[in-house]
Amino acid sequence: MTRVDALNEVERVMKIEEMILKAAAREMSWTQAAEILGMSTRHLRRLRTRREIEGIQSLIDRRRAPSPRRIPEEISEQVLAYYREECRGFNPTHFHEELMANTEIKVGYTWVKSLLRKHGLISKERKRGKYRQRRERREMTGMMLHLDGSYHRWFTHEGDEKQTLVVAMDDADSRILSTEFVAQESTQSVMKCIYNVVLKYGTFIDLYTDRASHFAYTPDANGKVDPSRPTQFGVALKDLNINLIWAYSPQARGRGERLFRPFRTLWSMN
Repeated sequence: MTRVDALNEVERVMKIEEMILKAAAREMSWTQAAEILGMSTRHLRRLRTRREIEGIQSLIDRRRAPSPRRIPEEISEQVLAYYREECRGFNPTHFHEELMANTEIKVGYTWVKSLLRKHGLISKERKRGKYRQRRERREMTGMMLHLDGSYHRWFTHEGDEKQTLVVAMDDADSRILSTEFVAQESTQSVMKCIYNVVLKYGTFIDLYTDRASHFAYTPDANGKVDPSRPTQFGVALKDLNINLIWAYSPQARGRGERLFRPFRTLWSMN
């Protein structure tokens, strides 16, 4: 703590002492005294109790007092000098290992990394990507279906062109309910897929899809869906009381995407 900080702390303690004495003498209320000090009435009463037990020194802000475990400044200077002179360019882990092995300085890895970062000797770590919790499967079949299409050269015969395989899969057990090859995924092709499912198995509760234009209207590219402007496909699902859910990331559609792997393996063998 510098001399200026020490003087400011003394002035703060004397002010608290004054307000406690005035409130205790009923010259003002505890609420008024707390407002002047910029603290809650409850905290001011705690300070009064502490002062009665430990004395006026208990009013000193304990957060300002240096920790007895604080590493001395000269140690910091030695660590910085060793990095600049002997280990410049090392990452924090490698440098800490060198420091422990070749010097008498014994400090923690986290402290060393913070010190190097504070003085601009290492760059800040990049933030980790957003953690995405794995979504649990639905408890029963018929609760949720995945609908997706994969554009691929499914057949390897000469002259064959790429086609889209449209698949409907049950979320609960990954059972395939409908498959069809089409030239291109469209409103007509996905409606036909749902028609086949409903005709054979009946309706279901939720349908999980991507945000293709036949599934949803997105005012901004890769942005949020505008649910107030349903597509023809969305209107048809609403008539069937089926809730349409849009995925906002490739990870969210992982279960649906993985279903195409065995199909591609199977067709590549033909």
